[in-house]
Amino acid sequence: MKKKMILLIFLTVFMVFGPPVFAGEKTSELVSDVIGPPACTVINFGRYDEKSKKNLNEMITGLNHRVDADPYEELMLEYGSYGQYRFGNELFIKSSLSGVIISESGRVLTLAHGVGPESDNVIYVAWSYSENGPRMLYQARILRANMALDVAELEIIETKIKFPYVVWGDSSEVKTGDDVFIISSPLGMPFTFNRCEVAHSRRTRGLLKALFNFNAPCESMMQLSGNLPGGSSGGPVFNVRGHLLGFVQSRIEKEPISDRGGASGGEESKFSGKNNNPPNINFVLPANEVRKWLEGK
Repeated sequence: MKKKMILLIFLTVFMVFGPPVFAGEKTSELVSDVIGPPACTVINFGRYDEKSKKNLNEMITGLNHRVDADPYEELMLEYGSYGQYRFGNELFIKSSLSGVIISESGRVLTLAHGVGPESDNVIYVAWSYSENGPRMLYQARILRANMALDVAELEIIETKIKFPYVVWGDSSEVKTGDDVFIISSPLGMPFTFNRCEVAHSRRTRGLLKALFNFNAPCESMMQLSGNLPGGSSGGPVFNVRGHLLGFVQSRIEKEPISDRGGASGGEESKFSGKNNNPPNINFVLPANEVRKWLEGK
């Protein structure tokens, strides 16, 4: 009777809360099956006239049809130029950042500072079902962008694929010391996995402004420890169950030496300082704030 009662309690907990997942256990399955597939890379080519836009689209269509090749990798091999993204003397790719798919139809969330408010920017999303699969290039359009909150909603167009998408978590439940996982595209390298720790669950806008002259996009930001280089912006942050907790928004690059600071990412200004060792302080835009905006609250 006692064993039956214990089994009944376990099954009830399992049904309500889902299977238990612990940090450090089954991490490879979590990455490959849960948080990896919805992750993507967002490429902003900037504004083009109609003729140039047509030529660009034709070139990318050709890349997507190459046999036994990774279209995204071919694009970087041809035009990456060690992160300069040059086409002759012109800037070919305006920016590259991380994002995540939030619907089966291909809606994508990323940071607004990487795609801008211009609705006519040429945007592509590089995505693959798996870590080492070919990353196809899908054209996307900007549905809306909130520059103050630093979030943009995109939509992949002209495809009938049913995309894997994220499960939202509750960022208000995050505790200092929690393990979190990030899939991002630092320096243009897609599907880069990072395990970080929540250094502080809530850093207020007032404190960040006073200490670093950093205008945070919302009232409080999650602080992560760990080295997240450029291009990680927009990278989705997940808990140990694979639920979305937020987006990497900015980082401290150098220690400030005066009362004028700053942060890279959403903030264009940066720290000044002689210490070239990054202090590994990163800020995350909480998922709950993004959901409020999506739902019009």
